[in-house]
Amino acid sequence: MKTVASIREVPNNALRAVAQLDGSWLVYERGDDVSQFEPTPAEIAAAKALQDKLAAERADARAYAKLKTLAGMSPAEVATWVNTNVTTLADAKDAIKTLAIAVGILARDL
Repeated sequence: MKTVASIREVPNNALRAVAQLDGSWLVYERGDDVSQFEPTPAEIAAAKALQDKLAAERADARAYAKLKTLAGMSPAEVATWVNTNVTTLADAKDAIKTLAIAVGILARDL
């Protein structure tokens, strides 16, 4: 049994992987690892709560109009949009906020 930082680090041959509250994953690679594991109701509830929280945050990000607009643009279109629309400090802060939301969601899956 071992702990990995993200779901992408779980080996293909893992028998089981369980999300932890801190975002890491507990990986069971051998049969005796799995047979000793019986999650408590609290652990099951915590894993479900974490999954629900991440799903809600992803849904919120997908509903964010500016992020939705940027997601539909090519890199060249984004560059043109930034050059045209980001002309003041307030515009720059708004653009950075939008990008930070996207990075925050994406970084959780690293």
